[in-house]
Amino acid sequence: MARPRVLLNCACSLDGRLAAPDGSPLRFSGEEDLRRVHRMRAASDAIVVGVGTVLADDPSLRVKPAYAAGADPLRIVLDTSGRTPPDARVVDGSAPSLVLHGPEAEPRWPRADHAPLPTDRHGRPDLHHALKLLARRGVRSVMVEGGGTVLRAFLDADLVDAWTLYMAPVLVGGEGPRLWPGEATVPGRGVAVERVERLGEGVLLFLRP
Repeated sequence: MARPRVLLNCACSLDGRLAAPDGSPLRFSGEEDLRRVHRMRAASDAIVVGVGTVLADDPSLRVKPAYAAGADPLRIVLDTSGRTPPDARVVDGSAPSLVLHGPEAEPRWPRADHAPLPTDRHGRPDLHHALKLLARRGVRSVMVEGGGTVLRAFLDADLVDAWTLYMAPVLVGGEGPRLWPGEATVPGRGVAVERVERLGEGVLLFLRP
């Protein structure tokens, strides 16, 4: 069974920060990029975030009619420890949702679907298994929006087919969530730049791992 096509998408500062030093969200995308992101959502069967993004941003992950036309994708949360709040917007029942939780977590999302997901010895989700599960549900395309740990996990697992990265002309500095968290596992790892476009005040990179 072929796995779904996986597209990473994120926005960051010039110094690779995804949020403020204290972890609070910062908006890097301008109106032009927001329209692009919502068109991507509408064209995807599913959208994936980690529980850290849910706890920090409480995103709805829906398609906003002001930016794009189309159906909402299946909203998926990778949550090995079951920390997604039952009242989070991503599991509010307003659009299809799926929480992929660890085997030990207790499901507590009455308005969302859920399924156990195997983890490795470090407690990290088995992304290969997750994509197989989604393929069985008829999902053919997956958009991964973050956060940094989830983005890196898909890249480290060699499960990324394409990557779009919007860089805003700002410098955040300090500590906090970043585009490539943790220590380098593959020194000098590179990506192929397929093209670069000016978009609003920033630039959009089309990358291929």
